[in-house]
Amino acid sequence: MKISYKNAKQDLIDYSIHSYYNSEKSSGNSEKSFKNKCLSILIKFLILSLLLQGLSISYDKSNKFLIYFSLLMLVIYIIYILCIIINPNIFKDIMLKIIGKKITKSIKEESLNDITLILNEEGISVENDAILYKTIWVNIEKAMVTESHIAIYIKYNGDSPLLIIPLRTFNEPSEKESFLEIIRQHDVNIVNSIDFKDTKGRKN
Repeated sequence: MKISYKNAKQDLIDYSIHSYYNSEKSSGNSEKSFKNKCLSILIKFLILSLLLQGLSISYDKSNKFLIYFSLLMLVIYIIYILCIIINPNIFKDIMLKIIGKKITKSIKEESLNDITLILNEEGISVENDAILYKTIWVNIEKAMVTESHIAIYIKYNGDSPLLIIPLRTFNEPSEKESFLEIIRQHDVNIVNSIDFKDTKGRKN
């Protein structure tokens, strides 16, 4: 099977954010997550208690500087708590934006070239204006399917995928299924990871 596609910068950004989101989500089990939440609530309560105690001590000593400083810290902390209550993911959203900007700077132009991918009985081959790469099936670790992409990972390449294929490459759902079936026939693990929502609502 032969397909041709081209990555846009947003494809690489979306998939990197997807990987970050899912690694954070899978980094701990439910028991660990519950313990972390309890610990987080306890720390917030202790910080609030310390701020109120500091304000009380400052008032008793009639130290205006300490009173104003304690009041300022208390107001900042209350705003912080309100932000978390209104939008629990506010800091995660900020982190994702930072990651997106960082990835944009690291994207090389050659990664945006037209790519030809061939799947055959021996393995896969990748070709564009910059590279010609071939590998056998036994070197393919897994294929991860998201809402917008199929990523192919090879062994010994860490957490970075070799290929990120936009689903818009396939004209029909049956073409995507045929592509995945070829991969499946060669005992490559296919991982479904479609619970990540594109922050911009883009659909391919």
